[in-house]
Amino acid sequence: MTGEYNYLDLIRSVVDLLSRDLDEVEEIIESARVRDEVPFAVIKARRAIEDLMEDVKNFEQEIESPEAREVLEELIIKLQEALEALNRCQNGSEKCYSGNEIDMECVDCHYKVLREVRRTLLEVEDDLDSIRRKLRKTGERGSLLRSQKENRKKFLGDASRLRDFIEDTLTERANELNAIAQVLDNVSNPTNLFENIDDRTVFILRLLLELSESGVYVGEVLSALTGLKSVTADPVDREVNIKLPSKNSETSYYEQSLPLQTLFYRYPPFEPISLEDRDGISGSHVWFVKIKNTDYYNHKGYMYVHPQSIKDLGFDPRNPVHDATISDTHETMGAIYPEHVFKIKPVSVLEAKDGYIILAVSINPKKRERVYIKYGSEFIKEVLEKKLNKQSIRDIYVDELRKKGHRGKVYEPTDLTYTWYCTSGYGLSTDPLDVKCPFRKWCKYGNECGGRKWKWTRRIFPKVFLDVERSYSGVENTNGLLSPIVMRNVRIEEEYPSAHLSMPESGLPVVFKFKVPFRRSLPKTNVIGFKIAPEFLELVVRTALDERALRSPELAKVLTYELWKGGPEVKLGDVLLTKFFIYDKAEKGFRTYDLLRKRSSSLLKEYLRMRENLLVKSMPYNKRYFRKFLEWATKTVLHSLAHAFLSYVSVELQIETSNLVYLYDEREGLVLVAENSPIGAIDIIGALNEWCKANGYGDRNCYKNFIEKFFRKELEFLREHEEDTVQYADRVKSVVSSVSREDDLKDLRDAIINLYNEFIENGLVLDVHSLSTHLLLSSAGETNLEKLIAEKELGVDTKKAHRYFDDILLTAVPNYCIDGCTTCVVVDRGCTEGLGQTYTVSRKLMEFTIGVLLGEYPLRGPGGSYLKKLLGIARESVEAMSPYLDDEGIETLIELAEKGIHVKLSTRPEFVREYGEKLRKAGIEVMEIRNEHDKWYCLDGWLLIKPTVNMNLESENYNSFVIKLGRCW
Repeated sequence: MTGEYNYLDLIRSVVDLLSRDLDEVEEIIESARVRDEVPFAVIKARRAIEDLMEDVKNFEQEIESPEAREVLEELIIKLQEALEALNRCQNGSEKCYSGNEIDMECVDCHYKVLREVRRTLLEVEDDLDSIRRKLRKTGERGSLLRSQKENRKKFLGDASRLRDFIEDTLTERANELNAIAQVLDNVSNPTNLFENIDDRTVFILRLLLELSESGVYVGEVLSALTGLKSVTADPVDREVNIKLPSKNSETSYYEQSLPLQTLFYRYPPFEPISLEDRDGISGSHVWFVKIKNTDYYNHKGYMYVHPQSIKDLGFDPRNPVHDATISDTHETMGAIYPEHVFKIKPVSVLEAKDGYIILAVSINPKKRERVYIKYGSEFIKEVLEKKLNKQSIRDIYVDELRKKGHRGKVYEPTDLTYTWYCTSGYGLSTDPLDVKCPFRKWCKYGNECGGRKWKWTRRIFPKVFLDVERSYSGVENTNGLLSPIVMRNVRIEEEYPSAHLSMPESGLPVVFKFKVPFRRSLPKTNVIGFKIAPEFLELVVRTALDERALRSPELAKVLTYELWKGGPEVKLGDVLLTKFFIYDKAEKGFRTYDLLRKRSSSLLKEYLRMRENLLVKSMPYNKRYFRKFLEWATKTVLHSLAHAFLSYVSVELQIETSNLVYLYDEREGLVLVAENSPIGAIDIIGALNEWCKANGYGDRNCYKNFIEKFFRKELEFLREHEEDTVQYADRVKSVVSSVSREDDLKDLRDAIINLYNEFIENGLVLDVHSLSTHLLLSSAGETNLEKLIAEKELGVDTKKAHRYFDDILLTAVPNYCIDGCTTCVVVDRGCTEGLGQTYTVSRKLMEFTIGVLLGEYPLRGPGGSYLKKLLGIARESVEAMSPYLDDEGIETLIELAEKGIHVKLSTRPEFVREYGEKLRKAGIEVMEIRNEHDKWYCLDGWLLIKPTVNMNLESENYNSFVIKLGRCW
């Protein structure tokens, strides 16, 4: 941790730069922008290749063609070599950047590796396309022979999969790598321009120049210099000007300036703005962004927008099907920082030619599935043109509803933030007169459904969330099992690549993929966090999966639990495998529909097949599929800890959560909370130091104590929350509903319970929402609920079953929270996982991890391999007490000593005689002990491991390992 920043020096630096020639100032700013891209381009280069390699490995398992598999295997080898080459490129420099200096040799090396990978991809595309054409030709020729029908199907299937893989994966990844390479190609070393110039100075200078373009007030200058917008300590952020609907009769809009994050929180794109305009209409204004997977049109295939909206939104009036975007979008390929202020004027959808706009959002291109969203209303446009007041509009609306046969609740027709919707998730309309599905003629399932899935009541328009990806640079590498991190001058980059919403009732995820992502930078901020050794997290996960660990009473109480009082008991391992199953098979949870619409028997078979591949075919633990699961589990526990730690920091240091952001890195085992300030003006570290003084901790141990207190408080909270969850489920189950009074519905309830128990007995543990989605989804025109009724011959009317379905489900499976919800993990709009957050948090895995760290639960597993991994965590010293040794144990200690770790061993005289000379030659202290049976290992003077295993590392006997944090003695 460096010292606190001197803001007087910052002001002097800004004033000095402002006195220079304008061309020189602009050159400094541009050089800073280019230079700042380097660490993030380096990060993206590695992750792009890793993601590509994962895509190739997954596709290799799908394809049957031996020729294609051979090409893919060669590609995997080359990608692995590329990753090794990137490691050599850095050659000691962190992300090719240190201080104000770029390592140009490192940058050039990365550029060459990326260009070589792209060249390889182009060659692979050609090879696979040649194989594809050959397979297709063979399949078409074979179709003439009846005996070759199966081969024909196989050949054509492989040809189709190859085509999709080339177009959707290889081409897209090649373009991504090319964009990163262009960023690196544009870099030149600007060291001579930055002598004695701090990054904060450049940031403030750039901000002041932007403000000066439209005139600047003293308060804005002070905000820029201090990093604070006001006495409330809101952080400076890039301002966005948005024109909002006004109630003022003289003007239609008023302009408001908001930070980018605040804009996304209050008025996200694609969500009706719930402010009344001067006509008393709420929700008629929406703003859009250019989208990769969306068409904009009305019932004739065109979208007409008011000319002023065309100008402000950047529509091309010559194109009949338009893309929408905010003005002046910065589209320079690879650029990190847009150098402009966004200006947004939302579209008034009532000004469109027919008073509404329809979006067709592609959610599954391969199956040609779309979700249709209608904004606005032709009816509302017509009545407004007649200058009618709200009560008159309501009276006409009620009459129109009665004519259409609607007898349900009447909502305000002038509130377009309420929607009619399809219960299967394929349509959404704000038009108050759409009591019947307006999308039947376009929807893929329109003829099959016949409009029966259209809901007869309205619901508020679903909240739109922005997806965010965060990267960091400037965090020093720390070692050990658990290391606190407190650092200044850390650079954080945020990228918003898409927005998403969850359709009402069904939960179908809809993602709007931006053509040009929004980007936001915190160039020099402060962070607090910790690093947990990934090797340790692997052992935690392996213990959670191990059936033998359940024989231990102390582990059984945390690794198994009742879903509700008197309900079925489940294993944490099964819960984790179920989450991974959905995450993996449903593309990180974004295509749960495709998975959960399967018949119950098919869903269970696919889960059991995945379970076998993971727990049987992937053993031992270094096999590819298990590594994929392990990466997911590590990500899940760190993601859970990041949310919890952000809440803890906010409470303990009395900083609003809006002034904080979190990030985590599963590769490094890192959890960080950063202040949401571009120049670190909130001073989260200063607040931490004050906390230390107030709690009587010395400087040396304060940060460790702060982290340890977090773990203890979180563990206490999780246990209390679990008791609350059990009590809630018990209360829900005791609720008297219509189900308990009607025999046919009671039979249906029992059938659902039996189905759920069958799932659980086989290890498939669905939460209430997933089970509900599964039962209500249909395939071949029939929902799984209807299939269950038919298979069990229940004799219950299907309409009645659907009407009382919620009551039935809540009394059959009352515990909504299976393993983490928004209460215990505090998942909010700042979550980096979007709709996949349900499958990337785990309350019980977090509880078990913390419990092991605090010594309340042991690790259990094969003694030799577990102990070797734990010893590998040490970075400074290892002191071992082991009465017995073997050759592999000796070699492990020597390997540690060769890494520069101070090793001290205490063992019995016979082993000192056998191994003493060899150990001392390696620089290891050796001491004799007599009549001693205890075994312990002290790592770095701060981590005590008490196992049931000696340094007999060749033995894989089952053993326990108790961890104790703090000074060993």
